[in-house]
Amino acid sequence: MAENVLNQYRVIAKLGRGGMADVFLAAAQGPGDFSKLLVLKVLQDSLSQSPDFVAMFRDEARLAARLNHPNVVQTYEVGESDGRHFMAMEYLEGQSLSRIMEVLGRQGGLTPALGLRVVIDALAGLQYAHELPDFRGAPLGIVHRDITPQNVFVTYEGQVKVVDFGIAKANDSTTETIVGTVKGKVAYMAPEQARGEAVDRRADVFGAAVVLWELLAGRRLWDGLTDIAVIGRLVQGEVPDLGALRPELPPGLTGACMRALSPKPEDRPQSAAEFQRDLEAQYENLETRLSQRRIGELVRESFTNERAQVHAVVQKQMERLARTTPTGETPPQGFRLAQAGVGDMPILGEGSAVHEAVTALHTGLTGPRSSAPARTFAGTSEPVPVSRPPGAKRGWLLGLAAVALVGLGVAVGPLRAWLAPPAPPERAQSSFPELPAARHAATATAAQLRPERCNAKNKPLVELTGEIGEDATLDCTRDYLIRFTASVAPGVTLTIEPGTTLHGDAETRGVLLVQPGARLMAEGTRDAPIVFTSDRPEGQRKAGDWGGLIVLGLAPINLRDATGKPTTGRVEGLNNGGEYGGSNPQDSSGVISFVRIEYSGTEIAPNNEVNGLTLAGVGRGTRIHHVQVRHTADDCFEFFGGTVDARHLICQHPDDDAFDWDYGYTGRLQFLVAQSSPEPKEGSHGFEGDNDPRSSQNEPISAPTIYNVTLCGKNRTMEAKEHYGALLRRGTRGRIRNAIFTGFGAGLDVQDAVTKPNIAASIFFGNLVYNLGYPESAEYKRTERLLYDDDQGFDEVLYLTNPGLRISERDPGLGGCFEGERPNFKPRAALIENAAEPDADGFFDTRAVFVGAFRDQSDDWDQGDWVSWAAP
Repeated sequence: MAENVLNQYRVIAKLGRGGMADVFLAAAQGPGDFSKLLVLKVLQDSLSQSPDFVAMFRDEARLAARLNHPNVVQTYEVGESDGRHFMAMEYLEGQSLSRIMEVLGRQGGLTPALGLRVVIDALAGLQYAHELPDFRGAPLGIVHRDITPQNVFVTYEGQVKVVDFGIAKANDSTTETIVGTVKGKVAYMAPEQARGEAVDRRADVFGAAVVLWELLAGRRLWDGLTDIAVIGRLVQGEVPDLGALRPELPPGLTGACMRALSPKPEDRPQSAAEFQRDLEAQYENLETRLSQRRIGELVRESFTNERAQVHAVVQKQMERLARTTPTGETPPQGFRLAQAGVGDMPILGEGSAVHEAVTALHTGLTGPRSSAPARTFAGTSEPVPVSRPPGAKRGWLLGLAAVALVGLGVAVGPLRAWLAPPAPPERAQSSFPELPAARHAATATAAQLRPERCNAKNKPLVELTGEIGEDATLDCTRDYLIRFTASVAPGVTLTIEPGTTLHGDAETRGVLLVQPGARLMAEGTRDAPIVFTSDRPEGQRKAGDWGGLIVLGLAPINLRDATGKPTTGRVEGLNNGGEYGGSNPQDSSGVISFVRIEYSGTEIAPNNEVNGLTLAGVGRGTRIHHVQVRHTADDCFEFFGGTVDARHLICQHPDDDAFDWDYGYTGRLQFLVAQSSPEPKEGSHGFEGDNDPRSSQNEPISAPTIYNVTLCGKNRTMEAKEHYGALLRRGTRGRIRNAIFTGFGAGLDVQDAVTKPNIAASIFFGNLVYNLGYPESAEYKRTERLLYDDDQGFDEVLYLTNPGLRISERDPGLGGCFEGERPNFKPRAALIENAAEPDADGFFDTRAVFVGAFRDQSDDWDQGDWVSWAAP
């Protein structure tokens, strides 16, 4: 569908994108000047060829079209136009209940009367949906399954609407939910829903009761608990008592709410109508009651600015729509769906109050949801859903895991139990392409850079040492020797030409240091890389010959001084400078691309080693991609706090860890490869993550987001030595998806009770002692560190075998990731089953819906002279 016209509708603005649909603000055109605002959900082009997604879209559309009640959002039309499936829905002016709870909670306006009135009206809409029959009079058996503050909408006139039946289930649905599939948000689930069992209308009663509990309590029901802990509490029937928390509330009201929160469905009100009657009786006993008109006034008064901004945007676009051609006729084409977001198609600013106010109702749809956090009055956010693997184990395993963990008193990391439909069909392509910017850089060959300048023999050797106090360029006609510490001063830019080689002095353990406020512009190309190496002759080089590259920035870290105040970090042992950290998450330290760093890593002070590439307090304005670190005496890549993002990183044979983070690192990483050294040294891991050395919860908390990883361990038994695919400890968080862990002693070890792992959509295979994790016990002595309970009962195996996480133990079919000089990290075929789609946030390549760093054997992002596997 090229034009913006779907039947009689004309698009005037793009609102955003839901799980399966593009969402537009549109106008229904009629005779004369008639025009009515509405919202269009249009199935995305990429999904319209999939029978499964078309069926799911039609299920929701057919169900939505049947619903016609004042307390349920109305759908006007469902149709298809030139192959584009769409539904037209009413456009509502107002706010989601979550926004109302957030704003009125701060203003002290969340009264029992308001909460009761909203929930009573929402229950009226639910009762209607639950009782709705088909055209033959048989019950449709609709269950919403996602009653949350985000899915209850209050208009500026005070009308309450239940919205987003995107995961609702009816008896006549053509798509089936697998037994054991959990859909919805854990914090609002009934116990039977969390276990993946069949649900009925009583699950919606429970969800409405959670919403009421939070309205009356002024806080989240499960505030501060992880999803698996919530499920465990539900299974045990340990729901916090509202009466004990708010003793000033009428006992009859708190009792009605707690009855609806009963763990057993038979102990709850058996219908939304029964719960509604219970609450209406309590509402009549309140001294102060609110009319619909007064509720509308409260919402309007609290969102005056947002309402005015939305009106202005809508009015402007309606005026643009009404523009005429020179002949006086309305333009027949207007904005084009195919060009949504560019040219004449306005997009309401995502993340702004205007965007939230307009899209709060309209962007939810069956399928994977947006990665943008859902705002609530408590300032928390709901996690991103992940897809359920075909043939996954039944949901009761989730409940058993929760019971076991709760019995041990464990609060574990975020368990993504939201399960959604299968991923879209695989795109047909011979190889997985790089991002356009990276491809452009990669194609600038050495020939374009006059290779005769770079390839000359017996180049002059220039020594770098001390402070570089003014802008300078290192060109490829010379070689450079880094002695002691060569430091780029704040405000100075050091540019290194493609094809340039810099040698670290083995005698003085040379280090190149980029100070905060300085910039390093090291932009090589695929076949003319910038190389940092040892000054020893070839054949005599080894790990630890020289220091390494250290970049310091002004982005946030989480270090505190003795009084608890934020402070800067410091790389001890440096002769000049070494402090890092600040308050600018967008700080730029330059560019590091198509760079190889080898034979580095040295101790410059006790317990203070230089890594291959050390990034301390480096900000998101820095661009890092296509970097290899090999044969280093410590870690390949170390992130000391900061927000820097990086992609296409390769680590070969570190003496310690491949990728290490702490001090509040919150960046994003994609396409990571590591091959551990086969030498029997201990303490070598694929990932090692900490929040800080004291296991504190200092903010920012270390929480990187990582996609598409292949980590290959030593592939040898380490006896009593630690060798993990991922060692997460000291309070770190983070999210790891589409990762392969193979050849380690064990796949995962979590240490310290405050650590919160979050690994999903990944493969653990061929880890030699225990594939997933060691069976720890408090009975073992601390000297038996592999088996000692160092995380207060957290069970790595139980965590990773939860079916909702989509962890596989199958052979990924890699070509040979343990080979020293000719490794192959690529699978025979793309590992798309159970893979997660990377976040669509402008950094991650969302095409990488596969497990591992490479799509298949044709994926060639590691090709070129910037990568070397040669022996020292």
